[in-house]
Amino acid sequence: MFSGGAQYVSSGGTGTVSTMTGGEQHVSNGGTGNITSMNGGFQFVENGGTGSVTTMTGGQQAINNGGTGTVNEMSNGAQDVKEGGSGTVTTMSNGWQTVNGGTATISTMNGGSQTVYDGGNGTVSTMSGGTQNVKKGGTGTVATMSGGTQNVDTGGTGTVSTMNGGTQTVSSGGTGTVATMSNGGCQNVYDGGTGNITTLDGGQQVVAIGGTGSGATGTIDYMWRGTQVVHNGGTGTVAIMEGGTQNVDKGGTGTVIGMEGGVQNVAIDGTGSGATGTVSTMRGGTQNVWGTGTVVTMSDGVQLVNDGCTGTVETMKGGTQTVSSGGTGNVNAMSGGTQNVWGTGTVITMSYGVQ
Repeated sequence: MFSGGAQYVSSGGTGTVSTMTGGEQHVSNGGTGNITSMNGGFQFVENGGTGSVTTMTGGQQAINNGGTGTVNEMSNGAQDVKEGGSGTVTTMSNGWQTVNGGTATISTMNGGSQTVYDGGNGTVSTMSGGTQNVKKGGTGTVATMSGGTQNVDTGGTGTVSTMNGGTQTVSSGGTGTVATMSNGGCQNVYDGGTGNITTLDGGQQVVAIGGTGSGATGTIDYMWRGTQVVHNGGTGTVAIMEGGTQNVDKGGTGTVIGMEGGVQNVAIDGTGSGATGTVSTMRGGTQNVWGTGTVVTMSDGVQLVNDGCTGTVETMKGGTQTVSSGGTGNVNAMSGGTQNVWGTGTVITMSYGVQ
C-alpha cells in the first residue's frame, strides 16, 4: 500500500503500486508506471512516459506534454490532460476527465464528465449518461449517444455522430452538429447558437430556446420524422422534408426549401402573432398558416389559411389553397390546382385551375 512519499520511474524502468491512497508516482522519459487500485494521491505522466491506473475511485492522473495515460475503470477521481498529452478512460461511471490542449478519449461513458478547453480535443465513443462540456476553442465529439448531454459553450464546436437519445445543448456563439438523429434525442439551440442536424429520423431540434430574439439558427438537411421547433427570434430551415413537422412559434421564422411531405405549422400557438413560414418548393405535404405563410412554387400539397391570417402561393401549378372564414388567400399566378375560399381569395393571373 502506498499512502505517502513519491516513486519516480524513468529511462525504461517500470514502477508498480498495488494500492495508492496518497503520495505520488512520477513517470517520464520512457518509463512505465502502473497503479492497480487508486483512491487517492497522484500519478504524474510526462515527456514520453506511460502511466496506467486499473481501477480509480479517487485521486488524480495528471498527463503533461508527451505523456500517455490510461484509466481502465473510473468511478471517481480525475484524469487531467494538458497540452501535448494523451489520455484515455476505458469505462467512466463517475469522476472527471479534463482536456487542456491535449487529446482525450472516453470509450464508454455511463456517468461523470469530460470537459474540453481551448485547444483540446475530446471524444466519447459511446455515451449513455454523463456530460461532455465543450468550452471556447475546444472540440468535442460523441460517436454514439443514447443518453447523457453534450454542452457546447461560446466558441466551442460539438458533434454527435449518431444520436438515439440524450441531448446536445448549444449556447450562444457555439456550434453543434448531429449527423444522424433517430428514435429520440434533442438538440437545443439557445439564442445566438448554431445547430445543424444532417438527417432527422426522430427526436427534435429546438431553436431559440431562450426566446429573446437574439438570433439562434437551426438547420436540418433531411427530415423524415421528428420535429423542428422555432421560437421567438429564431430561424429554422429544413432543406428537404419528406415527413415530420416544423413548428414555427410567434416571432420565429421557418423555411422548408423542398417539401415532399410532412407539415409546417406557422404560429403553433394559433394566435397568428408574428410567425413567418415559407415553403420554397411544395410537391406534397401541408403548410398550416396561423401567422403569415408563403409557398413560392406549388405543384402538389396543401396550404391551409386560418381565420385572421394570410397565405400566399406565388406560382400554383397544382395542389390546393384552402382559405377559412376570416382568412386571406392570394395566388399570384395559377396554371393548375385549386383555391377553395370561405374567406377572401384572390387569383391575380389564371391560365388554368379552379377557384
